[in-house]
Amino acid sequence: MAELNPPLGTTTPEIFLDNVKRADELVNGPAGTVNDRGGEPLDTWRQMMAKNDEIRQNLIPLSKQYMTLAAAQADIANIPEGSTTYYRSPDDSVLAVEVMNVSGTLQPTGRKMPSQAEIDDINTRIFYGSDEDPFVYKQIDSQGNIIDIIFKNGKSYRIGERENISDGVSEKITAIKTYSQIASIDDYTGGSAIAVTPDGMVWIRGLAIPIQKIYAIKNQSQIAQAIKAIAEIEADGLPQIRRTFYAMDKSGALTTQSLLVSRVTKNTGFTLNSWPQGKVCHDSTGRIYVGYNHASAHGSSDQLCALRYSDDEGKTWSDTIEPIASEGKARGSDWWALGCDSADHLWGIIRSRGTNNAQGVTAHNIYRSTDRGVTWSKIGEIPLTQTISGTQYVPELYHDFLYYNGRMYTGYHFANSSRMGFLSFDISDPLNTITTFDAIADGAYPTTKLVEPTLGIDLVQDGTGYIYGGIRTQDAAYPSKFYFMRPDFSGFTMYNAPENVIYSDVVVKRINGMMVALFIERYNTGTMNLWFGTPSDFYSSSVASFYKMKIGQILNSAIPSGNSTNVGVQGMDVIGNNLMMAWSTEDEAGNSDTFFAVMNVVQSESYMTLNYLESF
Repeated sequence: MAELNPPLGTTTPEIFLDNVKRADELVNGPAGTVNDRGGEPLDTWRQMMAKNDEIRQNLIPLSKQYMTLAAAQADIANIPEGSTTYYRSPDDSVLAVEVMNVSGTLQPTGRKMPSQAEIDDINTRIFYGSDEDPFVYKQIDSQGNIIDIIFKNGKSYRIGERENISDGVSEKITAIKTYSQIASIDDYTGGSAIAVTPDGMVWIRGLAIPIQKIYAIKNQSQIAQAIKAIAEIEADGLPQIRRTFYAMDKSGALTTQSLLVSRVTKNTGFTLNSWPQGKVCHDSTGRIYVGYNHASAHGSSDQLCALRYSDDEGKTWSDTIEPIASEGKARGSDWWALGCDSADHLWGIIRSRGTNNAQGVTAHNIYRSTDRGVTWSKIGEIPLTQTISGTQYVPELYHDFLYYNGRMYTGYHFANSSRMGFLSFDISDPLNTITTFDAIADGAYPTTKLVEPTLGIDLVQDGTGYIYGGIRTQDAAYPSKFYFMRPDFSGFTMYNAPENVIYSDVVVKRINGMMVALFIERYNTGTMNLWFGTPSDFYSSSVASFYKMKIGQILNSAIPSGNSTNVGVQGMDVIGNNLMMAWSTEDEAGNSDTFFAVMNVVQSESYMTLNYLESF
């Protein structure tokens, strides 16, 4: 208390009148403060009433129970801005849901009180085996399907896995121990593999925090050791190697997927085995074909197109098939388009490559195989040219081969010209039924900018059918593209893809209600990204709604400046729920090989969502 002058207790008329004046200001004045004789502020009556009302307003949300969100919203006048309250959940998933007053509207905060039903549901899905049971632990979903199971012999399985996940590793589960303060599932060394602490937190070896506190998992840190660069697979014909990748979609769902990776080529007699772009396809039996080009060096005269196939989802591959022998061309023979029709006949476009793309120096010929790739017959040369500076030139490349309704479709572009488009023909009479469509005309850009369109067919979207895909950029100022059109080439629509990667083919496939695109950076990092979106997003050009999953990095160091690179140049195909990918890698010496991977996009390895994790 401040020192008073005159001191407390003084009864002079001056002090009396001063106190009366001060009391009048305290009782009848506005909300605020009035200093006493010592200079200390005193709240006026109206100030005290305002503070009391504020306290009351803050207590109301804590003391009242709202049965519905609508009831809470109707009482918004009693819930101050920024304050929170709860309303009872309309079902048994949680007990109550927290909401906050944001500018007069109650918005969910994401925090929820778990209900007893939810706790009981979790308890009914986790079982620990007795002495008579063959397992020591298992977990089931709401339909009774086993999600995870660990047997007493140490073998463990998980939904979406095709083999025992403990095979080939030393960390096998051998026992469950229960301590006074912790339950632990131990491996054969006695170390804890999975532990549950008294507070209910679940810990897994290698993670720095319990599962319940994980918001998103990235393929970094400890997980990075489990998904080392795919280029480290060293043996031809090895069983597929499983890599697990993690991403969170825009709704907060935690997605985990397994990628089964294998080699297509190694030790084939060529130092260069690469460029599977436009040459991944399958027939009606499920046989997978991957075409590539091989040579002793980039663009050498001994370059030949090649083919291998797999009858076991890419686990093992056939010997190399070379559709044609050497033609003695200056830059050999190669191909960039391989497809399969409804009769399981293979179709390819092979480039006989001279020193330049002038007509008569280089030619593109259609080939067909009626015995699943063993032998090939030449149909004839494609008569498509472009006049550039007075000389007739053939396209630089034909890219992809797609079968639909009796016709084969492919894409093309010209070097030293902006011309890029699409070509189709009837398989019963290829050379006499050719139709073309220039999506980008000669002269639209200063020179070659957008090239190598990829192709897919969508018969689901509206029942009429779309051809769709992506377009590669040669110049960062002209971003990578998505496109779609009708099979008669009408309604062509092109727009910027969600990622702009120069020199990367933009491969797009529709699978199980999703549009998936694969990008690979070719010169510096070798980063591989998958982008996921809905068909509605794709056909409305809403790329902002796509989300990214990083699946690998296939370069250990940057390609030297000015050098050609065989990294990436990827292809994709779809069989059922399996997304199949092929791409090239390149080692430090410049040797390259082709790899293959399968991802099942339906059998996700985790059903966790952000809301589920937040509910604890």
